[in-house]
Amino acid sequence: ASGSSVVSNRRSYNTMMKGFAVQCDLENAKSLFSEMQRLRHCDSISVNTLVHAAVKADDFVFAEEILSLHTSKRKEQHKQHPNVEAYSELLDGYAKAGQLDRALQIFHVMQERQVEANEITFACLLRGMSAAMKLDSARKMLEYMESTGLRPTVKSYNALIYGLVSEKSVKLFGECAT
Repeated sequence: ASGSSVVSNRRSYNTMMKGFAVQCDLENAKSLFSEMQRLRHCDSISVNTLVHAAVKADDFVFAEEILSLHTSKRKEQHKQHPNVEAYSELLDGYAKAGQLDRALQIFHVMQERQVEANEITFACLLRGMSAAMKLDSARKMLEYMESTGLRPTVKSYNALIYGLVSEKSVKLFGECAT
């Protein structure tokens, strides 16, 4: 129709930012986030998506800064914290980069900020611990997960199995080499 115009809203901005994140285009994601802030279009999805873009671009420090500035205050007691996804992604990024200690520090920051870990958070930690061959720590983390009332998922067990298989392979490889 002639004279019609398209009005951008929070959803369209978040969708564009997700596209930038997929393309690992952190600079455009940052610019868009700034514009969203100016227009008051930011929400927890915007924050989580910007963190996603930062982690994909291996800019973990920026991801931490965003979470430090924009961690939402929890409104409803029985709902999952709106930023748990972003924290999980950040600690997963650290774990995959071989920085398990930093991933665990982020886990502690989550606790300090009252962002309750979910099954995905624990699976990311378990996978990182297993990859680092910290199987005793992984078992303790699994026990801690259960103590919080969360039930381990297939992903949780797969992460442990990966570590156990890797440990067995290392032992077998070592035995064969001698």
